[in-house]
Amino acid sequence: METIDVPVALSTVATESAAERTSRFERDAMPLLDQLYSAAMRLTHNPQDAEDLVQDTFAKAYASFHQYQDGTNLKAWMYRILTNTFINSYRKKQREPLQSDADGVEDWQLVR
Repeated sequence: METIDVPVALSTVATESAAERTSRFERDAMPLLDQLYSAAMRLTHNPQDAEDLVQDTFAKAYASFHQYQDGTNLKAWMYRILTNTFINSYRKKQREPLQSDADGVEDWQLVR
């Protein structure tokens, strides 16, 4: 019977508890907060949208942190999540119809 060598990082991640995963996420990912916010500002050009983008990024990263392989580039992984989240929200906004203020429109302007 052949044995399969599992890297230590993968076996550690697979056996860690939720509290340990949370602690590891806080320790490793939270220092990237300011850098990710700066990148979000460059993408959105709006502080509120940048905050929302970073919040969504951290929520998605935390939910998928069990898939992150320890020892790889966490910063690149987080930036990819940020970029993909921005692109998805941009595409979603493009599909939505434009909203207009109906209060300033007269009835005769609606008839065509």
